[in-house]
This record gives sequence, structure tokens and C-alpha cells, in this order.
Amino acid sequence: SYALEAAKYLQLEHNVENPKIAEYYAFTLGEPAFKGEPARIVKLGENENIRICRIDHVEDGTQDGVFITTEQQVLGSDTDPSDGWEAGKGAFAVAGVMKPYQLKDDELVPDDDRYGFYRYLNGAVTLAYTFTPADGSDSFTIHKDVGVRRIDEPGENSKPARCEFYNVFPADTLKPGNSYKVTVRAYDRKSKFIKGAVCKFTLSV
Repeated sequence: SYALEAAKYLQLEHNVENPKIAEYYAFTLGEPAFKGEPARIVKLGENENIRICRIDHVEDGTQDGVFITTEQQVLGSDTDPSDGWEAGKGAFAVAGVMKPYQLKDDELVPDDDRYGFYRYLNGAVTLAYTFTPADGSDSFTIHKDVGVRRIDEPGENSKPARCEFYNVFPADTLKPGNSYKVTVRAYDRKSKFIKGAVCKFTLSV
């Protein structure tokens, strides 16, 4: 688990970013299967610290950071980034994953309530999305939380997955007919940029 094996054998041994020790994989669709299609498992590149898996077109009012496993909030989806991502005309969600990163020794402490487990005092908590419009208008940045909670029905609760995200943006975020260069950067609990944790892509409306 993240609080036991990952903490003890990766973080404390300073092996999180050692490619000879740790390799990281992800589902291409962000889920084992999505919209009836099975996902492939792919290895993340050595410098691929954030990966966008798909862009969902979602219902208005979809809760940020929450994915309903019945997919009832998803109206459509773009799962092929080969020609850039498509946001659609309404609200959309960015589904993705990120690698863990090496913490400092004092950012990981034993958990007094669970023998052998550890508590993380730092970690990736914020993603900053900077949108640069192709029409020359001003860039803008929106901050979102790292983590996604998967539930079967609205109103349920679950613990968030630490290295994943499901960031929802309302319909009026982007201008119809425009395209945007998007840069995503990850920040820790101290509001410091996490070295190498950046991803760039094109998003059309």
C-alpha cells in the first residue's frame, strides 16, 4: 500500500525516482475499462510525470474530483490524443494520472495509530492549469485538486486515489470555436512546484 510498502521500500530508501528500482504503469483510459472498451496498460516514460488519459464531456454540475463508476455523468469522451484533445461545447473533465515523487526524509513519519505504517506530511495536492488561447486573448490559470474518489452512486463517499485526478471545468471555461495550449503543473502542500511534474497538450472546443 501507499502508506506501507511504497513508504518503506521506495520513499525511505530513496528509490521513488530510481528507474532501476521503480517502474510506473497506467491504464490508457484511466480506468480498467471505459464505455465498454478495455484499456491497455502502458509504461510511463522516465520523464512522463503527468499523463492525460481522456477528456470527458460531462453533465453540468458534475462534482470535481469524483468519478461515478456507472459513468452516468459522462455524455461523451475523447480517448485519442493523436490529433489533440476535444473539450466539447459544455462542461468537461480531465482524467489523468501522475507519478509519485521523492519526499524529504522529514516529510514521512511513522503512523502512531498503525504499526509499521507511515504518514505523509507532504505530497502533490494541487494542479495548476494554464490555458493559452489561440486567438491571442489573455492566458488564464485555474487550480484544481489532485485525487479522485470513485463511487457507485451519487452521495457515496470513498478515499481519494492519491496519484490520479478528475478535474471538472464548467461549460463557460473555454470559448467555443477556439483552441488552447494547456500547461499543467503540480504543486505540493507547501505550494512549491514539484520538479518535472508538468504536462502540455492542445485542447479544442
